[in-house]
Parts: sequence; structure tokens; C-alpha cells
Amino acid sequence: MDLREEAIRLKGTTGHTCGNALHPSEVHVDHIKPYAMFKDPTEADSMDNLQILCTPCHRAKTKSDLKVLSRMR
Repeated sequence: MDLREEAIRLKGTTGHTCGNALHPSEVHVDHIKPYAMFKDPTEADSMDNLQILCTPCHRAKTKSDLKVLSRMR
């Protein structure tokens, strides 16, 4: 099973941040701790590090993550 499909199956289709009910086609599966922060990419894809987000919430989180990552470099 694809990682996205498994995350939807286990976590549902409700946005983690906003609480909105989403159609499965609208679901974004986001890495809570950014992918770039892992030495081992398989750890980044663990279900504990994935959350369901809508498009606007995912964009906002990605923007925030990029700011944090740019400060770390």
C-alpha cells in the first residue's frame, strides 16, 4: 500500500490543524518533522511523523518549516 493511502486509512481525512473534513483527493500527508531533518529517510516516513492537512494548512506549515530550516543553516 502506498504511504499516502496508508496514512489516510489510519488517520482519516480530517485536517489535523483546522479540523475540516476533507475529501480523500484533498488530503495532504505532511511530515511533522521536516524530511530534511532526518539522516535516515525511512524514519521521516514513519506514521508517527505524518499528519493529515488541507492545502492551506500545508502551505502555511511548509512556509514555516522553510524559515526554521533556513535559520539552521
